[in-house]
Amino acid sequence: MDPSIAAMDNVEEENMYNLEKVGNELLLQNVKRMNVNTFVPFELNQTNAQALDRCVHSLSHSTMCFLGFSLLYIYIY
Repeated sequence: MDPSIAAMDNVEEENMYNLEKVGNELLLQNVKRMNVNTFVPFELNQTNAQALDRCVHSLSHSTMCFLGFSLLYIYIY
């Protein structure tokens, strides 16, 4: 990434557009993982967008389960 794009305090319109462009390109790339034993990187057969979507679904399901349990606990006691 170009260092001028990564600057946290640069909120010029052109820089914001470039950040959005970089983010969209990253979403289209395949997920990369690293084998922690050999430190050899490898790609998975899914994009970063698909992985984020799966993660959001999992987190929302966990939150709903937690909220349901909390409300049940309050109701019982």
